[in-house]
Amino acid sequence: MISALKAWFFMGDYAFYIWAAYGFTGILMVLQVLSVLLKRSKILKKIKTWHEL
Repeated sequence: MISALKAWFFMGDYAFYIWAAYGFTGILMVLQVLSVLLKRSKILKKIKTWHEL
């Protein structure tokens, strides 16, 4: 944790852009995974509703 803070201090504003870039790509990956899961969830919803009955 301390080393991360030191890196943040030395890198300054660049650290924010790096974290933002990683966060943005991470969000894109999550969205892609969610879109795939949503396509598959249509089948899962049918199974879930069948289990609920």
